[in-house]
Amino acid sequence: MAQSDAHSPTACRQVRLYPSPPGGAAGFAWLIMTAPSVVILTCGRVRELELVLRALAGQTLPPGEVVLVEDEQSGERSSAHLGVDSLPFPVRAFPAPEGSFAERRNAGIAKAQGEIVAFLDDDCEPDRHWLARLTGALEENGWVAAGGAVLPADGLPAPARYAPELAWLAGLTPPGFFGPLAGRLYHPMTANLAARREVFREFPFQALLPRPGMDRFLYDLGREDAQWWRSLRRAGKAVGAVPRAIAWHHIDKSRLEWDRLAERAEADGRAHWRREGLREELPGAARDVLYSPAGVVREALSGPHTLRQCWAVRSIWARRQWSLLREAVDDHGSGVTPTTRLRMLCGGLLGLFSSEARVLLRPMAATLHRSMGQGVPAGGKPPRSVLFVLHDFLGDSVLALPALRQLCEALPRTRVTVLTGPSCAPLLRTNVEDFAGEVRPRILEVPPAARGGSPLAGLRLHGLVRREAPDVVLIAYAHGLHPAPLFLLGAPVVAWPEDNGLERQLYAEILARPVPKSFEKHEAAALLDLLAPFGIGTRLRRPRIRASERARSRVTRILERADFEPGTYAVLHVERAGRFKFWPPENFARLAQTLAREGVPLFLEGSPSGRAAVEPWAGEIPRCQALHGLLDSDELTALLESAALFVGADSGPSHVARAAGTPTVLLFGMSEPHRWGALGEGVPPEGGPVEVLSGAPGNSLPGENAGLPADWGMRLLGVEEVARVALGLLHRKKTPSRGRESR
Repeated sequence: MAQSDAHSPTACRQVRLYPSPPGGAAGFAWLIMTAPSVVILTCGRVRELELVLRALAGQTLPPGEVVLVEDEQSGERSSAHLGVDSLPFPVRAFPAPEGSFAERRNAGIAKAQGEIVAFLDDDCEPDRHWLARLTGALEENGWVAAGGAVLPADGLPAPARYAPELAWLAGLTPPGFFGPLAGRLYHPMTANLAARREVFREFPFQALLPRPGMDRFLYDLGREDAQWWRSLRRAGKAVGAVPRAIAWHHIDKSRLEWDRLAERAEADGRAHWRREGLREELPGAARDVLYSPAGVVREALSGPHTLRQCWAVRSIWARRQWSLLREAVDDHGSGVTPTTRLRMLCGGLLGLFSSEARVLLRPMAATLHRSMGQGVPAGGKPPRSVLFVLHDFLGDSVLALPALRQLCEALPRTRVTVLTGPSCAPLLRTNVEDFAGEVRPRILEVPPAARGGSPLAGLRLHGLVRREAPDVVLIAYAHGLHPAPLFLLGAPVVAWPEDNGLERQLYAEILARPVPKSFEKHEAAALLDLLAPFGIGTRLRRPRIRASERARSRVTRILERADFEPGTYAVLHVERAGRFKFWPPENFARLAQTLAREGVPLFLEGSPSGRAAVEPWAGEIPRCQALHGLLDSDELTALLESAALFVGADSGPSHVARAAGTPTVLLFGMSEPHRWGALGEGVPPEGGPVEVLSGAPGNSLPGENAGLPADWGMRLLGVEEVARVALGLLHRKKTPSRGRESR
């Protein structure tokens, strides 16, 4: 869902959003019915509202109408003081109904007549390209809803107390909205939002009634837009974020006062429980409350913010989490009692003592560990040997090949040993043969007895790796291995502190050269960061692999027995049902039937445990062969090299297919396309075309999964859509040297 320059005003004007209008009175009626409607909730802010209307009049794509939903608390309507005769669009004002913000937004939608309804607040002045970029994104991407950024229009007051983490309390977009997680982890606000009119019929904004004695304004803040956005994602609707569609927020100084920030944080915590009711978040809330004082001191000493800023962020967040806990206890239907809350707090307190004790012990452990090593060379004398740990995830190994190649090319005299497992070893052995350098990388395969986290497996692994005597240990992935032997070689360890199999906190903390991992990068780019301690300049390239002659000979025999011609067949990666990242086998059965009717020969590929998923139907489809568990990774590469199409999920075979240059339909559910999807345009060398289909955006929040099957994101992908895209790729000519990616 990443945005591109295609959403510029020029590009939006080139898109035919609407047909040519008729003339005269009929043309005026057409403009109201087809051009976007802008709905604004207003409450006595005449000066700010005039700025908003003036900005809308200067839009590169002007609205067809503006609908004002007026709260008449002052006894006088704002529209009575507005000069609207000179505006190029009609302005229609209606009194706001009694109730919450959600009910007032729904009332504005009911009055609007455009096919697209956009929202602004009466103190948010839109950029001149705002509406063009939002509607252009809807049209170009086929989204039902899109949201932009809300930025401060003026210099923020009280800068000593403000920190970026408080942006959501001040009515601003948080910094994370401007990365690839925009629209997933970071939701747009109703202060800057546009959606197709029909989506509101199925998903209206939901009101949240305040509890007796609570202020309605504070209680209803900040959650109806988040719940609405998440309900669309949960239903599999296509939504996205357009950070370049900006609304400039005129913030009143009182919004950043301590008491106001704290009140809004408490209101958000209460509303979060009443809307979501997620008990699994309560232990984390208790931990946040208790960890706040320690976090204030730690961040003030090590971070960029002052002690006052850290106190503002931590203490206000703690008040938000405390109100979440309090609301859960007060809700008699939640099953959370004061005793339960006390137990959570006691558990968090024990965790706090434990973590602080580790903070004291880690420097001593790190000093002891580093004293055993000689340091990591960075631009000086290169190491004589490097142990590159790349243990047995097929997709990760393919993505790590560019980093491994650049390590070997930059250190041509260094002996590089790749520690891997039986799944990846055949593919790696073939594809390191043509690496530049005086010494070819050696593939060291870990036997099954040395895998696992048991002490006995650790002893066996230690016996395997101690003979290598490396100068540096570089850990990309150590999943399934005991970490201790890798730290007992007397060599400094370079690795990410997380997401690499170093689950035990102590091992991550005693790294000689910890490399921060960016989860907003593609995994292939994040792997290149591991080379920085060696002083190696890197360049992001697509992984490219080939099969050995042995593997190609075996695949040739398989094709002869199946009577398939190279370049004519499709490969489908089918696994057992229930896992979160795999498409259901019954959907693959329907897709296989569709492709078979078109005369496409089929191979079904997967793990040995996935064979049971295809046995009920594979034999009933003509020219369909199941190869589950029969190919090693080198032979899988050979099979995919001569395939006309591959269809699979975010998993090892899909990475192999893309690196082999096979036209690929890549299916995503709840894993992140920005990390595991196709690399962006212009990253050489290019391969076969890749089409990325996402049933539900990756990186979902806990509330989006509550009560749903683990693979619900994949179930949202329809067979008809996947079949249409697959047949479209089959009708293209395979071009290994140039390709197009749809992201």
